[in-house]
Amino acid sequence: MAKKFEEYTSEELENLWESHQQNLNLIKIDNEKCEQVKKLYKNKKLNVIPLWHLDKTQIDLKLQRDNLNDEILEDGYEIYNSVNIELLLSKMDANGTIYTGKQLFHRALSKANICKVINHWLEGTKLIPPSLMPLNGKINPVDGKHRLQAAVYFKAKEIPIFVPNIWKEEIEKILEIKLVK
Repeated sequence: MAKKFEEYTSEELENLWESHQQNLNLIKIDNEKCEQVKKLYKNKKLNVIPLWHLDKTQIDLKLQRDNLNDEILEDGYEIYNSVNIELLLSKMDANGTIYTGKQLFHRALSKANICKVINHWLEGTKLIPPSLMPLNGKINPVDGKHRLQAAVYFKAKEIPIFVPNIWKEEIEKILEIKLVK
């Protein structure tokens, strides 16, 4: 249970204020970077090469949003290093129509998150590949929609995918692929 305001010590309040100021500063920096990305995009000067973690030892699953809970990952996961992006998009459910490659920013996706993806890649940071799950004979991105959108926009021909082992067999069947180690 949270404390009442009057229950905090002066030191705790100072620490909370400092933390709040640091968060505001990070948001300001993110917003400035996003404006730079949007300006480059508008002027058609944005050229990015998607960078991916392909080695499981480099992946910190704590960086994944809460879309992949411990129960889903209990049996582990695999990284498929190279999946044809056209094949991937053709096997998606109706949400796949978002990923046309015609525009970077789509109304169904957060511009701020797209900007974060782009900035990571511009800074040379590798990202966790998009996570997929099967749904009614099609595939759906569970985590990584913004990464997928950016990769499609920047004309990636192949993309790695992150597949929890509980869905591995079904994903392989839908995509007609096998894991190559």
